[in-house]
Amino acid sequence: HQAEIELNEHALTVDTAIHTDNLLKVPMNAKEVPAVVKVPTNAKEVPVDVKVNRPFLLFVEDERTQRDLFVGKVLNPQVE
Repeated sequence: HQAEIELNEHALTVDTAIHTDNLLKVPMNAKEVPAVVKVPTNAKEVPVDVKVNRPFLLFVEDERTQRDLFVGKVLNPQVE
């Protein structure tokens, strides 16, 4: 998978997300959330390949309200 993200000294941010048929499964609630595969940013930004091989936290925040829309924790990322 590939993502285009903005790296700066303040935070890792995403401008827009395009959802695909890939899914991030959330077993504890037996729900599924669309996974982000490609994230376009400014045309001047250079795409960054992101490979996750260790546990991580995932936050989706509404920039206007600064409220979390989704919070997730991936303990054992694996490629199927």
